[in-house]
Amino acid sequence: MSIQPETHQVAPTNIIDSPVREEVSGNFVIHSDGTVTDTRTGLMWMRCALGKTWNGATCTGNGKENFTWDQAMTLRHDFAGHDDWRLPSIDELKSIVDKTRTPPAIDTIAFPNASDSIFWSSSRNATHPNYAVVAWSMGFGYGCPYVNSRKDFFRVRLVRGRPVLGILSDDAVSKVTSFPAEEAPVAIQVEPHKGESTNIITPFSFLGSMGVYH
Repeated sequence: MSIQPETHQVAPTNIIDSPVREEVSGNFVIHSDGTVTDTRTGLMWMRCALGKTWNGATCTGNGKENFTWDQAMTLRHDFAGHDDWRLPSIDELKSIVDKTRTPPAIDTIAFPNASDSIFWSSSRNATHPNYAVVAWSMGFGYGCPYVNSRKDFFRVRLVRGRPVLGILSDDAVSKVTSFPAEEAPVAIQVEPHKGESTNIITPFSFLGSMGVYH
């Protein structure tokens, strides 16, 4: 009995532990196990946000599983044969923003049924006066970064691979997000009255004309 040669293409060598390649969307190699790999960074991403389920073809469920920042930082997850999934940094989240597709500002072929909600990053804001209680997040409605209280509940998309910083050139960054992290609107913690829940107010005065929301 003769052995037939493999017919699938081999993924680029910078991609980590790549399963069989099925198709390509932009910079993303789409795999059959519910993951995609970004050929620019070598990072592997879950196609579904936590709370949604990969059914072999798409992401199902409402995906409304939200976490505080501290909860998100301690998440441990086994998926697609890997147990080293982690919360992405703000730079890594910026790398999958696609502002030509808003909303949501993400490649919805690589990330089907993607949400336009806010997603936590692992990054702290070292220059913020409330450094100890805030962290960066990314709004995938229009691809804008925010600083929020770590007690806020947001969604999570996990990544694996070597952590990266400054992974894109200045030109590439301008294409994926028009707001550098330093200029992102800052969430303000409002002290609640007794018996009331805590509110977060985010100033959008300089974003109002763009209709930014979350």
